[in-house]
Amino acid sequence: MRLSFSITTNTGLIPYALAIFSGLSLTLAFPPFEQDWLAWVALLPLAFLSAYRKVGIKESFCLGAIMGVVHYLTSLFWLTEVTWVGWIFLASYLALYPMVWFCFWCRLLDPIPDNFTSVYNISRAWLGASAWVCLEWLRGWLFTGFPWNNIGVSQVKVVGLTQIAEVGGGLIISWLVVQAGLTICLTIRRLHLEATRKQRTRAHMEFTCSALLIGISLSYGMDKIFSEEEVKKQITVLAVQPDLPQDPWKAGVSLEESIAKLEVLTQVGLMQYQGEDEIDLIIWPETPVPHEIISHGAFHEMMVDLNARTSNRLLLGSNVSLGYDSFNAAVLFEGLDEDPEFYYKMHLVPFGEFLPGRDLIPFLRKFIPIPKDFSSGTDLNPMELEDKSISIIPLICFEDIFSYLVRKKANQGGDLLVTITNDGWFNRSAESKQHLWNAIYRAIEVRRPMVRVGNNGVTCLISSNGFIEEKLADPVSGSTHDAGYLYLTVEMPPPEQTLYMKFGDWVPMVSFIMCLWWFLRALLKGYQITKISKE
Repeated sequence: MRLSFSITTNTGLIPYALAIFSGLSLTLAFPPFEQDWLAWVALLPLAFLSAYRKVGIKESFCLGAIMGVVHYLTSLFWLTEVTWVGWIFLASYLALYPMVWFCFWCRLLDPIPDNFTSVYNISRAWLGASAWVCLEWLRGWLFTGFPWNNIGVSQVKVVGLTQIAEVGGGLIISWLVVQAGLTICLTIRRLHLEATRKQRTRAHMEFTCSALLIGISLSYGMDKIFSEEEVKKQITVLAVQPDLPQDPWKAGVSLEESIAKLEVLTQVGLMQYQGEDEIDLIIWPETPVPHEIISHGAFHEMMVDLNARTSNRLLLGSNVSLGYDSFNAAVLFEGLDEDPEFYYKMHLVPFGEFLPGRDLIPFLRKFIPIPKDFSSGTDLNPMELEDKSISIIPLICFEDIFSYLVRKKANQGGDLLVTITNDGWFNRSAESKQHLWNAIYRAIEVRRPMVRVGNNGVTCLISSNGFIEEKLADPVSGSTHDAGYLYLTVEMPPPEQTLYMKFGDWVPMVSFIMCLWWFLRALLKGYQITKISKE
């Protein structure tokens, strides 16, 4: 008996439905839905399409763009809390990357072979994954970069797998996920051809190879998780989350109200603390008001009262003006008699902290909520808690989603990553948890614990293995957005230099070489065919 069946992909709106399905599947892999398994198969619908029939260049661009627009419009919907126009504009721009990828993937399978062999499937799956990673890397650099929700970020709860980020950064997880999905696609296509007796049945080494890569990664990760770490240093932290309302287009909460609420939460937290060790460091979030908090009289009164009762240090966010320059800064006070340490934010948010091309398009200033651009800092050195012999790597806002920046800072030294952020602009949306998921990889990449303190979440402690060890959350509802404080005992293993810290983004570099090799080979092959046909 001979099996015979066919799959039709030319009918009506089916290709567009597949593109929409792929885009939605990618979104469902991230918060608030957290269906991480969907990331492994999200690209399958469109990948199948090009494995069964020829997809032209125009059609591939169109379908890839639809997938991208659907994914980014749905996953970044939290941007509408601030700007609808910005949401549509950013989603449209980001859709260019999956659009280019799908066109590349279709060219990889053009012409569709009569015989899907193991070598062919392995090479195509690896090249397809390499192209995806190259584009994710490019998205993280171009126009100041937006490496938000790379496909590998969806796997943060698969802690056995995420540990290899110390080898190749978060992008190595993206490569594994995409490679596995494309391998499944090509394997199923091959099984179909074998079932219909259109090609001979042989061993499926491509599936074995993919499973072996994932198995090795999991084994490496589990070994890292269960290996005992020597604790070198320890500090006790009081993290304060004020949940102050934010509105970029209005005045919002006053400076006095902000300081008052932060002071009350801090004082209550200190009074109710019952730990054996004293509080070594109080941390407030990124500045919730567009003012210089540290120069206000109410702040100085609070510091005098605080120092009269305890010798605790305070790390907070504040705007700082130096001449004509304004900075978004992290400020560390170790006492009233000592000069504070400053860290000036290095990676600024376009349209939020500066206007790109302000001299070319000055009229855009009317459409953004900042009257003046911030300046960016240049100092990579950590902040020092001298009497504790502990150095802090400060990060402000979304600096903790940039692998290259955290890597540079960690290579200058430091025991602990500290992020102070203000995601309150997006109210109680999924943005804060997506931000947390993106940040977790930084702790793994440089093998340092991370303390995150936000205006309205997520305030937590992340271990050097990427585990969320403590989190400020309502015990009944589980909400991470409410005002409160969190006591953290932070244990720091001896700092190590990971392979990622040494070699940086070698994964996208190798991926680019592989894609370039295929492109030049295809170009040469096409030239030779054209030359023979003319002769």
